[in-house]
Amino acid sequence: MIKKYWMPPATLSRRGYINLQEKMARKSLFKIILQGINTVEQMELEIKQHISIYDLLNNRGTENSSTQKHTTSSGKKMNYWNELDKNIFFEKIFSQPVEIGEITLFSLQIDNDRPSLGIGFDIPDFPDILPEKWKNKGYNVCRLGVDCHGISDLKILNIPGRDNFYVKVKKEKGQLCFYAANKNSLIEFKAKSISICDPNVYIRGNDENF
Repeated sequence: MIKKYWMPPATLSRRGYINLQEKMARKSLFKIILQGINTVEQMELEIKQHISIYDLLNNRGTENSSTQKHTTSSGKKMNYWNELDKNIFFEKIFSQPVEIGEITLFSLQIDNDRPSLGIGFDIPDFPDILPEKWKNKGYNVCRLGVDCHGISDLKILNIPGRDNFYVKVKKEKGQLCFYAANKNSLIEFKAKSISICDPNVYIRGNDENF
């Protein structure tokens, strides 16, 4: 008679452990999609979970331990847009560094010939050193753009609309890793360089979303 022994969870095979992780990841991913996000803090927390979930689902079925491990803390995180390639005009109109965080996406353009990618977006900050041509005009929103060159590992989940996104940029192994996400869409890629385009300003009414 063959005895059957109970196997504790700690001794599950690698394949079984990955299957269990995948099921948990899918459950958490559906939760992110179905639930609304009301605050920036909540959005940042969900995105941290979403990064590992997204990578887990894309790496499923592999047995290579190097693809199993994903650490979002690796690399040097950039906290301010000023840390990217310098833009003289941008530096002149802001007396303080401008934090990388929440943006309102305006445009996304992909050039498959170079390859390069351009992103236009509004930021919550507004210039405090206005040039004469912008003074006393009622402008209240600042629009930026970034040109990204030498694109690789581009991932886009759904077609990003004109919506609020939370952005992270970090420097890793000589490349810049860009990540922007909300509950509906994702933009992620690596670039050899990311530079800020000249900022602009415009008037947004109280009843306008964009």
